[in-house]
Amino acid sequence: MRTNLLKVFACVVVVVAAAGIAGATPITLADLGSGSLSEGNLTFSDFSVSAMAMGVATAPDASGINVETYTAGGKVGLRFTGLWTASGTGFNLALSTINFKVHAADGHEITGATLNLINSFCTGTGETLISENVHRTNPLIEANSVGGYLVQNPGDGSDGGSFTTGLGYQDVWVAKSIVAQAVDPTTPGLAMTSQFGQLFDVTHTPEPASLTLMGIGGLGLLIRRRRKRKSA
Repeated sequence: MRTNLLKVFACVVVVVAAAGIAGATPITLADLGSGSLSEGNLTFSDFSVSAMAMGVATAPDASGINVETYTAGGKVGLRFTGLWTASGTGFNLALSTINFKVHAADGHEITGATLNLINSFCTGTGETLISENVHRTNPLIEANSVGGYLVQNPGDGSDGGSFTTGLGYQDVWVAKSIVAQAVDPTTPGLAMTSQFGQLFDVTHTPEPASLTLMGIGGLGLLIRRRRKRKSA
């Protein structure tokens, strides 16, 4: 997992087209509280937020971050909206951390995720980025990461970062950090992020009863074929 924050001396605006993307009604993380959001075969719960700002910067807390479920390309995920800004020279840093749990319905497993900056802007030495770790257990109890990645502005388009767990999990815990910074001592910069999204890869796993029925059906076909061969 990368921990260093790279200096960036260019700017881009990353925008994902709304076509083919469906979303629910946004709600602030403060209003959501201990509640949960569900979409398709996924349920999102156990949200927690912390925020800090240093210098000329703004970082929203739970009351300033909206969240909604959305679907795109047949995948389900969360879209977050807030305002992270940093500007000037010296040390200007906005940082929020968001943690939550993702649960897949019975018969389904989470096998990967894609994180993207939807609305992000920077000039000069400003930089915006999101770093993330995905855990198979609650990281507040046991640090057990199954994947991590970082996306930054400038990035590589809408699919800024993705990972595959290699194994499927019914439950994963996500820990993400959202950063806007302008930290050059002499050259001014401006950084702003207002929206980012995350989609999860989910696969269907046959339940044991279904596997048993499939096995019985296959055995039946085999016996039938052997009987036909003997009678021929």
